[in-house]
Amino acid sequence: MALIFKNMSKNFLLIIIIFCISTPSIFAQSDDVLFTYDKTPVDVSEFKFVYEKNNVNEKELYTDASVKEYLDLYVNFKLKVREAESMGLDQTPAFKSEYERYKKQLSKSYLIDRQVSEEMIRVAYNRIKEERKVSHILLMCNDDTPPEDTVRLHKDINDIYKEIKSGVKEFDQAAKLYSEDTMINLGYFTAFQTVYPFENGMYETEVGSVSKPVRTKFGYHLINVTDSRASKGKVEVAYILMKIPKRSNDEMKDAIRQKIYSIHDSLKRGAKFEDMARKYSEDKSTAYNGGKWKWLSTGKSLERFEKVAFSLEIGQFAEPILTSNGWYIIKALNKQVIGSFEDMKSDIQEKILRDSRSETVRRTFIKKLKKEYKYEPNENGFSEFFDRMDISALTLGNWKAPKEPETNDLLFTIGGKKYYQEDFAKFIETNQNVKGVKKRKDVLKKLEWLRRAFLNRELLNVEEEKLEEKHPEFKRLLKEYRDGIILFELMNKKVWSRASADSTGLVEFYEKNKNNYLTDPKLSGKIFTVKDQAMAKALVSPLLKIEKKRKKGKSFKSIDETLEKMGLGLSSEKVSYEEGVFNKGDNEITDAIEWVDGISRTFKNEDGTTTFVLVEDIIQPVPKALSECRGFVISDYNDELERNWIYELKQKYPVEINYKLVNSLVK
Repeated sequence: MALIFKNMSKNFLLIIIIFCISTPSIFAQSDDVLFTYDKTPVDVSEFKFVYEKNNVNEKELYTDASVKEYLDLYVNFKLKVREAESMGLDQTPAFKSEYERYKKQLSKSYLIDRQVSEEMIRVAYNRIKEERKVSHILLMCNDDTPPEDTVRLHKDINDIYKEIKSGVKEFDQAAKLYSEDTMINLGYFTAFQTVYPFENGMYETEVGSVSKPVRTKFGYHLINVTDSRASKGKVEVAYILMKIPKRSNDEMKDAIRQKIYSIHDSLKRGAKFEDMARKYSEDKSTAYNGGKWKWLSTGKSLERFEKVAFSLEIGQFAEPILTSNGWYIIKALNKQVIGSFEDMKSDIQEKILRDSRSETVRRTFIKKLKKEYKYEPNENGFSEFFDRMDISALTLGNWKAPKEPETNDLLFTIGGKKYYQEDFAKFIETNQNVKGVKKRKDVLKKLEWLRRAFLNRELLNVEEEKLEEKHPEFKRLLKEYRDGIILFELMNKKVWSRASADSTGLVEFYEKNKNNYLTDPKLSGKIFTVKDQAMAKALVSPLLKIEKKRKKGKSFKSIDETLEKMGLGLSSEKVSYEEGVFNKGDNEITDAIEWVDGISRTFKNEDGTTTFVLVEDIIQPVPKALSECRGFVISDYNDELERNWIYELKQKYPVEINYKLVNSLVK
């Protein structure tokens, strides 16, 4: 049984295993209090929460043994945390730094609109199950396109849309005439394979229809949805590639074709795909790995390549295909179908947080916070601030906040807290060169981005301060982590470091308990393999005579001399033997016999020969040297130190347990 505290950082995983003896006593507390330590109550609901969280085996849940074992662990855990607090381990700079880092990391998952995120996960999952074939028309523009040009392009894309909808032009005809992207037919796509606004337009448009204008970071699109099919999932592929040089003549092209088909013929005759890829493939990035490439999903490669790859069964390779890259022989290594919503939920959530759609979640959450905390802007304060700014310095990225500003007017209030021009000035000075500002060339757009970022930061700061109040599970996770850190430090000081450093105490502990660290029993003997069963029987008597004399200390002929006299010398190839000292698991023959002195039972081999063992000695277990078992001794010494320490803690912080309530938990 273990109490497990997981550090979210890479620093450590705390697994604290606590053994103790329960201390019965008279209990005089509330009916909901399961136990007290140092007069501090722990109610039954708290115990049930941590018990159920750390016991994944439902069959053992709330059995008498399980409940009482975990109660011992939890009592000891509480005692240790109390001791750590009394030592001030939760006040050290190292603790505070680590705790704040974790708190900041944990808060990120709460500073989003969880309801919207759940809906978005469901929508994304449904889209993942469907692939859509699209083509598009693009009129290019970006965030830095002048407003007048953006307006003109918006009008142009709407005019093109009207031409297509009215039948004046077919989509393909309009695309060739107007699109600024030379790639018109994009093939099949699914969720997360393109920018989010384009994905929305693609899935919100019926098959056989053209979308209304869609704005992305690339410009304005019209999306033509021409087909829909169930997602094929993913296929892991390997390939052999023969490239066709750009200036190849027909003779060269034919020679390359013959070579790829020659490789294919070798594969059909049983040649290993990996060997052929290493030897012949001209894609050096995959050839070294036997041609193995990656997990392939729709829209990630050449359309013909994908079509062949998804058509293959696992382990099957295809006929050579010619693409714009050259000749391929493709092999399917593995396949992965679309999983259930629950199986894919966490993976989709991670993708959303990395995807542009996370901005949609963020905007919704910010809007909710503005309303909740009664955000009130003062537009005059912003206007006056912007009017006084040195725009050229901001453009160059070296703007400085005035040390003695002319005014410090109010900009906005959040939850009654006021934010002034001076606060915003400090924010600009620190953040004027971040990516979001630098990529915007227009100074007004820079200022608008900074204003929005400043407001969002302050809204999220206010929300972060209230997370423990608004989310009980957040508060509980923080407490678990906090207790885990200080408990790790405490155990290190009181037990682990002490056991490693106290060499005298370790030696004394070993001497008292060395019979707990014994060597394994060993068999000393010889494994004989002879021509047949009759020869094995013929050897029994002379071998036993040799053994009898050896054990009495009398002189005897060696086994080799005895075999030679019998005409069975090693040169006869009728008898061979292997001698040694064997542990359990070293040899399947010695494992299969009874470990007693003498001749073992015989084993008939597939080639007609017979095997048996001459057991000369059974070497009994003896205590290992401390150097051979030091790790185990330190571990056991840790346990003894901990048991003694727990006893001291129970004297220092008396424990009272409501056994009637404990027994009522058992089912």
